[in-house]
Amino acid sequence: MDRPDSGRQDGRVLADAQAITVTRLIENSANPHPRRMNTHRLLFVRSGTQTILVDFDEYSCSPGSLLYTRPGQIQQFPPIRSGKTERQDAIQICFTGSSPTRLALRVPNLIDDTFSAQLWQLGGSDRENFERSFVELATEYDRSVTDQSGVATQLLRLLLATMLLRITRLASETRSSTVVLASPTYHRFRTELEECFTHIHTTNEYAHRIGYSPRTLNRACIAASGHTAKELIEARVVLEAKRLLIYTHLPVATIARQLGFTEATNFGKYFSRVSGGSPAEFRRRHQGIW
Repeated sequence: MDRPDSGRQDGRVLADAQAITVTRLIENSANPHPRRMNTHRLLFVRSGTQTILVDFDEYSCSPGSLLYTRPGQIQQFPPIRSGKTERQDAIQICFTGSSPTRLALRVPNLIDDTFSAQLWQLGGSDRENFERSFVELATEYDRSVTDQSGVATQLLRLLLATMLLRITRLASETRSSTVVLASPTYHRFRTELEECFTHIHTTNEYAHRIGYSPRTLNRACIAASGHTAKELIEARVVLEAKRLLIYTHLPVATIARQLGFTEATNFGKYFSRVSGGSPAEFRRRHQGIW
C-alpha cells in the first residue's frame, strides 16, 4: 500500500483499512513529485489549511473539509509559500475497494463511480459527527495492533461501512454526486469502462458488452452524468493519458500503445481533439507544476 507525501504517519495495513493520523501535513508538502494512489482515501481536516492537487484540479482543504480520492488518481501537495508554516492536523483513512463489500451490510457504490475527487466543507453537526467518526476509527485502529481475537478487524470494517453510508447520504443531501440516482445500466457501463478503456473506445462495443442498445446506454449516461457514453469514454482515455504523461517519463508512442492506439499520430489527434492540445504540449505545460 502506498504512503502519502505527508508528515508523520502512524499506521499499518490491517483488514484492508489503514487509519493514518497526519499531524504535520504541511511541513512535508514541498515535495514536488506527484504520487499515484493505489487506495481509496478519506481525509478529514481538523485544523489548518492546505491545497491538494488531484488529477490536475486544486482542492482547498480547511478545518471541516472532507476529501475523498480514489485509486489511480494523481495527488500532490504543492510547494508551501514562503513564510507559511501553518500546522495542520488531519486524519486520513486509506482502504481498498474490497473492504466495504465484504460486509453483511449493503453499502451503496459511492466509491467506484466518478472520475474526480469529492470535497465537502462540513459545518455544524455534520462536522462534529464526521470528526467523531474519524477519531473513533483511528482510535480503534491503534487498539487493533495488539488485538488477537479478530474483533478489532470486524469493528474497523463496520466503522468504515458506517462512514461510507454517511458520506453517501451527505452526497445525496448536498446534490454533489449523482451516484445515488444513477441507474444500474450506468453503473454497469462505468464498471466496464474502467476495465476496458485501454482497448475499447466505442459506444457500440460497450453497449454490446453490457447487453443494451447504444441509445439506451446514452440515455442512462446523460441522465446520470450529463454526458454521452462517447464523451465519458473519451474523458476516461484522455485522463489516463494525462496521468501517464505527468507521472511517468514514458514516450508518447508507448503511452499510445498502452491506451489501445496502434499509431501515435492517431493518439495525438484523439488527445488534441478532446483536450485542446497535443500530448507533448500538455507534458511540457505541466512540467514544474507536477
